Amino acid sequence: MAGPLPTRTTTDPNSAADINTLNDAIGNVTGITLFDNAIINPNGKFVQRVSNSDIYDATGPYNNDGDYVNDMWSLETDGNDVFDVSHDASESAIKLDVETSKRGGIAQILRNEFTTKYAASGKASISCLVKSANIVAARIAIVEWDGTVDNPTLPMVTSWAATPTLAAGWTFANTPSDLTVTSAYTTIKVNDITLASGTDNLAMLIWLPNEETITDVIFIKNVVFSEGSNVFTYRDRHPSIEQTLVLENGIAYTGATNQRIGNVGIASGGGTSRHNLVLGVPMWKIPNVIQQLGTMELTDIVTANKAAGTLSLAAEGTRTNPVLKTAGSGYVVGTSYELLNVSAGGKVFVGAEIL
Repeated sequence: MAGPLPTRTTTDPNSAADINTLNDAIGNVTGITLFDNAIINPNGKFVQRVSNSDIYDATGPYNNDGDYVNDMWSLETDGNDVFDVSHDASESAIKLDVETSKRGGIAQILRNEFTTKYAASGKASISCLVKSANIVAARIAIVEWDGTVDNPTLPMVTSWAATPTLAAGWTFANTPSDLTVTSAYTTIKVNDITLASGTDNLAMLIWLPNEETITDVIFIKNVVFSEGSNVFTYRDRHPSIEQTLVLENGIAYTGATNQRIGNVGIASGGGTSRHNLVLGVPMWKIPNVIQQLGTMELTDIVTANKAAGTLSLAAEGTRTNPVLKTAGSGYVVGTSYELLNVSAGGKVFVGAEIL
């Protein structure tokens, strides 16, 4: 005999309890949440630009003000080499290790198509988990960009104090204040932030309001940017979904020593050759960033003769098929070349980034 019909209920998008209940029910079945988190790579797990080590520091890959570090996250710091940045696997968190006693933090910018969704609701809330043995305060804020879509002024901070001064076009959506950090993971959050209609890009900024002591460390994880007046409880996306979101913004080509990167290219006039990259996940826009770690060589596939060259992105590349262009000396027109990684841990990172 069939049981009674379930009672129909209404979900209030401004009720944290309702949102969390609905998210849990959907997420338990699908791994996807309905009221989704705008933050991609919320624990900093994806760190594609690095090579043999997962640390961004002064020896490279670099930790300068404005540099992208863990995928989707960029540094906002009072000068360069303020933090060494990494993903700490044991903590499943972004790790900021103070290298210079100055203020700074990390930011993630939402592209316009996501910004429009959140700005239309008029309200958003943010949170993250933080932990430090020595640092006692952090601040978080939503920052709004009013200017050219997906082309904001970066770095977004022009001068540093407890609340930094933002570049023209950027505005704090909430009034920042100190939030307590302890030696155990603590949730810091700001609810019920009013968003300006027509905002071109939104960003989340997490920073240290004080100049901390060198070697102090703070861990940041479970970062949430959610729609509505109450932030919902963090939950992991399904790993394949998280990876897809990351790959829409960038991918690293790497492998064993002497492994080919991209397709074989035929040298043309002017000392160039082109090598197609076929993407399993289309990028959200035509790639605009290329970074090389280690040494790459161009090798004649018949004679094994080498040609020297530097890498760039060719103009004919697309969202699904970026094209690497090499330019230099030693090319023989009409000859087929392989682009080989000849460094242990070498790689080429291609990204579609907001710069």
